[in-house]
Amino acid sequence: GGSLDQERGRLVRELLQRSAARGCTLLMVTHNAALAQAADRVIRLKDGRIVSDERNAAPLAAAELTW
Repeated sequence: GGSLDQERGRLVRELLQRSAARGCTLLMVTHNAALAQAADRVIRLKDGRIVSDERNAAPLAAAELTW
């Protein structure tokens, strides 16, 4: 999303998700925790250190994300 309008943000998220589904590795760095709902894996950092590393068993489709 960033500074995109809601529709364009959704389109970009869907494009990224489709690319990842085709085997591309996608690394997203964000302060928006809602986006983690669409990730296969979420690594959280605090003060430059990993504080959690979790797999998401049921990631949401990009179009399902709201915040």
